[in-house]
Amino acid sequence: MKVNWKLVAALSSLIVICAAFYGGYLLFQGADVSMPPLFQRVSSGPRLLMSMEGFRFTQSEDGRVSWRMYAKNADL
Repeated sequence: MKVNWKLVAALSSLIVICAAFYGGYLLFQGADVSMPPLFQRVSSGPRLLMSMEGFRFTQSEDGRVSWRMYAKNADL
């Protein structure tokens, strides 16, 4: 009897993929998935994403500094 190894490999791969999806479904079935507060939209007022102290930025063109910016604090 001749075995078609390509068919066996394809069916095995399909079974493994289906088992992975079903396992993921069982794992996350009752999980509470929520967005972190940082990315939630706030209806009132600005929101702070990042804050830096001692901020320095330098812009250069063709190897020469065209301008510099220094700040004690920077908020985004």
